[in-house]
Amino acid sequence: IVEFIGCTSENTGREGAKVYDKSAGGVLVRFTRCRWKSPWTARVPDHRGPRVPVLLELRRPELTERPGGIEFDDCYVYDAVNRAAVAVAVERPGHGVRNVRGVIRSHNPAGARMEAGPSPVNGGLQVAPDRP
Repeated sequence: IVEFIGCTSENTGREGAKVYDKSAGGVLVRFTRCRWKSPWTARVPDHRGPRVPVLLELRRPELTERPGGIEFDDCYVYDAVNRAAVAVAVERPGHGVRNVRGVIRSHNPAGARMEAGPSPVNGGLQVAPDRP
């Protein structure tokens, strides 16, 4: 297990957290009590991907055909911009993420949502509204 416990990223130039090319069959990556606040504060005009607080991405499909193996426990996203809290960027059909689970609470006036990409997320990751 590779575990990030009690981490906070705030006012980042890009994503608060990005996990890419991570195999579902490898070690588990777990985020416990992590907070991501106000991402994408820098102007990045040449960036063509999703601009979200948490990004799960498959960049090089030759490294893994089964991306995933990520867990979120008691994590929060605080964002004032109308966008998804989490995005899955997997371009190849049939390469949706696997074994990605947990709940990320989103504090966003526009609501809580996730962009799952063209293939569904397998494993039960949920983005839910922050508790009042």
